[in-house]
Amino acid sequence: MILNEILNPGIENVVERNTSRHEQQLKIAGYVKESQPALAQRVVEDANLAMNGMLTLPGTGGEPYFVGNPPLWHDNPVNDNEYVWVLNRMEHWVTLLQAYLLEDNGAYAEKVVSELYDWVEKCPRPEIPAGLDEMYEEFDSPTPWRSLEIGMRMFKTWPSILTYLAGTPYFSEELLEIYAISVYEHSEVLRTVSPEFYPDADHNHYLMEMLGLYVAMVAFPEFKVSDKWKQFGKHELERCASAQITEGGGQIEGCPHYHNETMYYFYLAEMTAQNDGTNFSEDYRALLTKAIDYTIYTLRPTGVNVPWGDSDASTFAVRTGVYGYYSLNDRRCLNVLKILLGEEQTIQVALTYIWDTRDIDTFISALQAPAPDSIDMELSTYQKELKQVAFRTDWTTKAISIFFACRTPVYNTHQHIDPMGFDLTALGKALFVDPGRYTYSEDPLRQVFKSATSHSTITVNDTEPFEYISSWEFGPQKEGNIACFISDEHSFIAEAEQLNFEPHVHNRLIALMSSLVFIVADKVSSLQSESTVQIYYHRDTLDLEIADERLKDNSPDVRASIGCSANLEVSLLPGYVSELMDIKHDSQIIKLSDKGSDEGDRYYATIIVPYYANALEPQIDSVSISKDGVDAIIHFELNNQTYEYRWIIGQGLQ
Repeated sequence: MILNEILNPGIENVVERNTSRHEQQLKIAGYVKESQPALAQRVVEDANLAMNGMLTLPGTGGEPYFVGNPPLWHDNPVNDNEYVWVLNRMEHWVTLLQAYLLEDNGAYAEKVVSELYDWVEKCPRPEIPAGLDEMYEEFDSPTPWRSLEIGMRMFKTWPSILTYLAGTPYFSEELLEIYAISVYEHSEVLRTVSPEFYPDADHNHYLMEMLGLYVAMVAFPEFKVSDKWKQFGKHELERCASAQITEGGGQIEGCPHYHNETMYYFYLAEMTAQNDGTNFSEDYRALLTKAIDYTIYTLRPTGVNVPWGDSDASTFAVRTGVYGYYSLNDRRCLNVLKILLGEEQTIQVALTYIWDTRDIDTFISALQAPAPDSIDMELSTYQKELKQVAFRTDWTTKAISIFFACRTPVYNTHQHIDPMGFDLTALGKALFVDPGRYTYSEDPLRQVFKSATSHSTITVNDTEPFEYISSWEFGPQKEGNIACFISDEHSFIAEAEQLNFEPHVHNRLIALMSSLVFIVADKVSSLQSESTVQIYYHRDTLDLEIADERLKDNSPDVRASIGCSANLEVSLLPGYVSELMDIKHDSQIIKLSDKGSDEGDRYYATIIVPYYANALEPQIDSVSISKDGVDAIIHFELNNQTYEYRWIIGQGLQ
């Protein structure tokens, strides 16, 4: 390809337009070096590892791994496709270029330039075929040219070459020509292939690919097709927002990690439009504003995400807060995080995204503004389209909070086999947890982390609600729904029903009563005498034991007193929890097995009361649940006081 074939005159203006951004990055680097030495040191340390070919990638166990120097772009030494894909996103280039400015050391810049030349030479773009099957073979396989990586390179990493090097001796005319031709080749795939892959605009991959196209065309208005492709990209990003953000503000996958991931992309699109002298529509911006609420409601009181589905229990929401501020001047998420995560940690995490600010002084001022005295939001959200409920006793770090969901059939395979599971945090500690995602590879642990037995839900006859086939494939699923959600100043009650065990129907009620007692009640219908039910509660601790047929929690900080109905027998299983990709720690899973042999409907009840380890253990006794006509009566004693509730199936507690 010859540059003149794809460009109108004026390519030299690309450098001139980005020189001011380079000067802005110099100012940011100066601030980081002077005022944030720990951040500067981390950047330089990571850059030095990258200089020696050492990168932390999927499949490397969370540790730096030698990828080649220059990287071996096609190799997969750890047998994890994500390794190839993430390597070819070149995220380490941004770190190297930041180190170049921090250290005023051209060796970091030369490393990026040399890798760009090497990649262009060793990874030529495949020809774009006409047929869809052939497109999938070329652009949706474990190679450097998967369409997702094409999009991510165009908006996330390759623009840094312009931002950090424009106007410097390292950005030569030869480099500009090679760079521009490759950007065009990338964009041609995004315009031609990506719409064929995602015609409904309802996948986060398509969002990233259209963002890549849009950013590339804004950066290169000299391309002959630039205006046409830019308008197409912008139109498709509007479609992505309409298709992917629900009426309640949640991203359609229902995974907090991917919600925050996609919000970052939507915000970047708006920032790109503003840099181009325009905006997205009011409808688009309104959806993004609403989506911030979902980010906030899916925070544990500890300030990290509920790791539902393929999610991490991470501070990822800080990035959402930063870019929500950058694009919409919306500080709500940052304000909430300052209260839950703490001002110091929120600021330190937020500063890692300082390189994208357009006004460093205003950004620093916004970060340093004191947290509000309180959070003016409702205590619960009911996401009807996502079949999720989240509620908490208050907006403090010590609140009791519950996330509960019954998303079946699943939307896509980023979800887990967890209908009617829940995640419970109390008194500053995650107690009953979703295990997280851990890995995307075809590894036996992928199945473990996605299985029902790793979640706080049930199996019938030791069979999961639906089949795990592979890392990205489930068997057929049947309908499940939230039947009701009721809240008042004294209680939160949610109920769901699922049909995955047909002919058995599973009904589950969860209720937080008087901001203290958490009730889980299960009904499984039409059981045979030989049928069995297993109920699992995933506890993030290694300090559980069974003494005198009762469960004892010996955790050193926050504990949970647990009582269950007499038709359940308790045992303990080993488990795993992952808060970050490729990293896991041991946990324990409480397994309650039914001892009954009654035909027909069976009922089970569990009572959970969190408490501090240095306090007296709440005494839970005489837990029972019995059928009363079409209803069920839940009975228990707590500290010698009797409680009794009527469960009207489908309508909650009375």
